[in-house]
Amino acid sequence: MVRVARHPSEYKHTDCAHRWKLEKKEGFTCHSCHCDQSNGGLPKGYEGCTKLEEISARKEALETQPLQMLTARGLTGQSWKPPKTSSPNSRSFSTSRAFRASLSEETDIENIPPQVSQSPSVDDDAAVIEAKRQYQLARQTWKLAKDADSQTLEKSAAHMHEAQREYRRVLYAWKWANDSEYIAMMRTNNHKPGRKEERLRYMQRPGLREKDKLRLRSKRANDPVFKMSEKVYFWMLFYPMARKMLSWTPYRPILYSERVEHFCQGCRFTRIGGLRLWWKSMSSTDLYNCHACFMKSEEGGLPEAYKRCTTVGELNKRFKELEGVRPKWQERNYDVEVGQGNTREP
Repeated sequence: MVRVARHPSEYKHTDCAHRWKLEKKEGFTCHSCHCDQSNGGLPKGYEGCTKLEEISARKEALETQPLQMLTARGLTGQSWKPPKTSSPNSRSFSTSRAFRASLSEETDIENIPPQVSQSPSVDDDAAVIEAKRQYQLARQTWKLAKDADSQTLEKSAAHMHEAQREYRRVLYAWKWANDSEYIAMMRTNNHKPGRKEERLRYMQRPGLREKDKLRLRSKRANDPVFKMSEKVYFWMLFYPMARKMLSWTPYRPILYSERVEHFCQGCRFTRIGGLRLWWKSMSSTDLYNCHACFMKSEEGGLPEAYKRCTTVGELNKRFKELEGVRPKWQERNYDVEVGQGNTREP
């Protein structure tokens, strides 16, 4: 299959982004017309397959037979992706129709020059492409499972949503690391006047609050790491002795008086809007983790002596056994006062 960019006005089907190049004569056919053929658009040897699982199983069976070349009749069997040449006004890593339309109609697909990635990290670019492929595969599996029983459909839907969240996480991390225009846009949107009040009004909508309560209740019941993360956050917020006296390694907690922006090593992007509680690396001055990433990491979490504690009361009791004093509740006891001329971190 050959993926060719065309202006939307040139399509017979304007929503078709993939074209099949004819092998024996000049011209193209859209994906819908190709699939309307008697063989369903599948290569020789895949007749009768109606699900992705059947195609995968057939592929494994056919690949065990040596020297057998399987190609779609009258179509090329190699896939091609157009080079990333966008207009000066568009952002990098754009997959919009405007990007596809910016390619020349006369592109010579037989003599495509080697593509050079503009991103500083090839691995990050490859991670985005792989995450997108996994999400598209999960979405196709979910579509094919619509006629299946409710349990299979629910399982495939959950897998699709998980793949979608992972794809978005990797994509936004890539943008935060490589797309200066995207970073500037997000900073402007998050710090414009009235943004905080607008978000508060949105979060106070009755239907949204009830939905959020149900989501948190379900997450606390099914995710013990998230549940314990909330307990530790509360402990760090109101018990400064726990922040300062425990032997935290390899990160130590820092509580700011206001939200502060840092680049999170776990999220792989800068937390725009900032957080009050950050975990700073003890081996470097510019490495930080947000609280959620610190609790999920293998080297993070509570010290070994506190691993079995499940509530704030048990944490305080264990602290008294080990340190000889019970931690005191103290509000507004910060490690760093932001905006008071004292921003040096301890």
